[in-house]
Formats: sequence, structure tokens, C-alpha cells
Amino acid sequence: AIDRDFQTWKASQSDPIIAFESALLFQSEMGLDFDKSIAVTAPEDIRIARVCRRNNTSPEEVKSRMQHQWSQEKIAEKADFVLVNDNRQAILPQVLNILNQL
Repeated sequence: AIDRDFQTWKASQSDPIIAFESALLFQSEMGLDFDKSIAVTAPEDIRIARVCRRNNTSPEEVKSRMQHQWSQEKIAEKADFVLVNDNRQAILPQVLNILNQL
């Protein structure tokens, strides 16, 4: 259903670049046909802290869920581009660099 809905939405767009966000894009095997993919990565400690704050959950619970997800390295290997969201590197220059390559 997501694939069909996305294809319908995509066909109705006239912009030269459109985006689809999915935290589990590569491991879900949704079969959506994307021209390019961008992985957003962050160190594990930062990801854990962010999820704990967002979901009001414990680090142990987050780590348990993360064990069932692909590693950041594997996701980055599958992606065409990688954004590093580590609180040290500015995101906007990375995004502009990718847009200039599209």
C-alpha cells in the first residue's frame, strides 16, 4: 500500500526533486524506485540520546531495538549519499553539496 500510495503521489508532483523519508528504507525492501538515496547517520551514543529524549524511553530499550536494525555502516554503503548528523558537522552545507550533485 505504501508503494502504491507513493507512486500515485510521485506521479502528481511537478518539482524536479521530491523526497520520501523512511528510517528503514533499505531493510524494509519496499521496492520503491528511487533515483537516489540519502542516508542520515549519527554516532550510536547520539542516536540513543535523541531517541530517549523523543520517546521518553530508557537507553536499554533503545539499544534493544537497535540490535534488530542495520548498522550505520551498512546503511551508508547502500545509500548514494550520506549526511552526517553528529552535532559537529553542519547539515546545511552537506545538503547543498548533495543538491548540487543531483
